[in-house]
Amino acid sequence: MRIRLAYYPPYHSKYNPVERLWGVLENHWRGELLDSVEKTGSSAESVGKLRLG
Repeated sequence: MRIRLAYYPPYHSKYNPVERLWGVLENHWRGELLDSVEKTGSSAESVGKLRLG
């Protein structure tokens, strides 16, 4: 078995689950402009249907 170590700064975004979630959200919304309450609400609801794991 071969193990490769990766060194990251102590507070690197790779270790922060919120940062990973933002990446998923950005891919899901694809840069769409959320310019109304309705559009923002429907986009937020659709996030609940994503698989985040």
